[in-house]
Amino acid sequence: MGARFVTRDEEVLLIGSGPGRDLVALVADGYRVAAVEPARRATATARRQLERHGLSADIIEGFFEDVALPRRFDVIIFSGCCYSFIPESRRRVAALRKAGDHLNARGRILVSYMTGPPSHPTLIQLARLASKVTGSDWHPEPGDVVLPVDPRRPLFHYEHPFTPGELESEASAAGLRTAERCDVPGAPFVVLEPAPAGVAGKR
Repeated sequence: MGARFVTRDEEVLLIGSGPGRDLVALVADGYRVAAVEPARRATATARRQLERHGLSADIIEGFFEDVALPRRFDVIIFSGCCYSFIPESRRRVAALRKAGDHLNARGRILVSYMTGPPSHPTLIQLARLASKVTGSDWHPEPGDVVLPVDPRRPLFHYEHPFTPGELESEASAAGLRTAERCDVPGAPFVVLEPAPAGVAGKR
């Protein structure tokens, strides 16, 4: 990402730090980083990697949507396309709105995301039926990709690849606007910033 988007004198929040690849690299390079990660095993691995390199960083365990954030940040990064793993547009919008509420003045949000063909409509219908039968509060939406992980068990992988303009629409609903777009092959991302009053959309 480089100094073009993040500088070493800024407070950074990394959402989806996983086993620590990006977190360790950023901290080792002198960036001030806190992280959020829901997977305990991944968090344990990240902490071991930090310790191994003589580094330290605050890792908050839990889903970004649920955890309390300790302060405001200059840069909030949704890393590793984790934004595409948040089910339902309304939940993604809420996550972006929460991120926007925890920005310092002139702060910004970096979101990497997936693109690609959506799931077949029949799979979405089946997923909606399964959600209804099981009493789940998840409501599959067009564009969602749901794939079986193990045919012997009711275990599925979820992701949401974005179509052109879709992420910008969710950002607008969260009171944000696109400051810059980087169409990196296989790993596009956008830089978002708070929209002026009266410009944000509704969702």
